[in-house]
Amino acid sequence: MDQQCYILKPSLNEKETGMAYPAVISYPDYDFDGPRSIYKIRSDYFPDFVPDLRFKLARGAKLCDMMTEATSGVIGLLVSTKIFKILNEFYICPHRYYDVMIETKTGVEKYHFLHLVWKEKLDYIIWEKSVFYYTYYGEKRFLNINNYSEYEEKTNELNLTFGILCEKMVLNDVKFDLFFNPLSIDIFISENLKNSLINNKISGLDIKQNTRMEFEDKAN
Repeated sequence: MDQQCYILKPSLNEKETGMAYPAVISYPDYDFDGPRSIYKIRSDYFPDFVPDLRFKLARGAKLCDMMTEATSGVIGLLVSTKIFKILNEFYICPHRYYDVMIETKTGVEKYHFLHLVWKEKLDYIIWEKSVFYYTYYGEKRFLNINNYSEYEEKTNELNLTFGILCEKMVLNDVKFDLFFNPLSIDIFISENLKNSLINNKISGLDIKQNTRMEFEDKAN
């Protein structure tokens, strides 16, 4: 990807999205224990079934191209067919799409759930160049972390309320236009994808410039 990236989230701007969060809710009789339930979708692998994804538009919510949902426990986005078509023109980290039906007062709208599963994500972190810290009574205390095992060990050892934080993350050779932070749930997009979403007047987006991530090319 290009060397600039942006954090992408569904918008919470009530003028655009309405006053309900999340914007979609589950049916009262939805079978959460069923074999195709949204609860059966995992964050570390793709399902071997077609998920049953049906929602109702929450009272006070407005339909946007990107919608908020709070039922799934995985990293992904609920998007319109308009976004779906745009994303198909870009390079996304390992993913799948599942059809989603959203019932409104006037009918049923077809959406798509973008499910991201990036198993190799930790291999992209250049640990020795990334900067980690935790806070102790408001004071930053920096940590020397060289791999994920050390990250886990120090996290358990320190027993921190907010965990170990990352002041700067350096990633190696990332070519994706859309991917997520290897150590969190933040989703990032390239400048090219950001521009395409804006130029196509996609609604329901919150895009902010990321200042805590850097990239290096393996060729260097």
